Amino acid sequence: MKITSSIPSSIGNLTKVTKIFLRSKYFTSQIPSLSKLKDLNLIDLRFNNLRGRIPDFLTNLTRLTKVYLSYNQLTSQIGEFQSSNSLQILRLENNMLYGSIPKSISNLVNLIELDISSYRA
Repeated sequence: MKITSSIPSSIGNLTKVTKIFLRSKYFTSQIPSLSKLKDLNLIDLRFNNLRGRIPDFLTNLTRLTKVYLSYNQLTSQIGEFQSSNSLQILRLENNMLYGSIPKSISNLVNLIELDISSYRA
């Protein structure tokens, strides 16, 4: 039996959280705002059925080092990254992303792993 659920928006109020692991949990909602989580350094939401846009807050959280949003149903463009971004790993493969790859991605000097397979330019 496959159980589906939404990621509760109240998770965005956990301001001391540094890592979020909600992998393979059958979430079917959009990604709630996590913009208050200034200390967040890892988010792993792979292998769900998340849909909608990649939230802008992901490109603005400057302590975020690892983002795993692979194998969802996300349908948007990637936003522009802040120059102080410390991102090391960005995995967005196997979604329905489209559009131009942001030029600011070339300013991510700490980036060591990038996978945007299936991105439609």
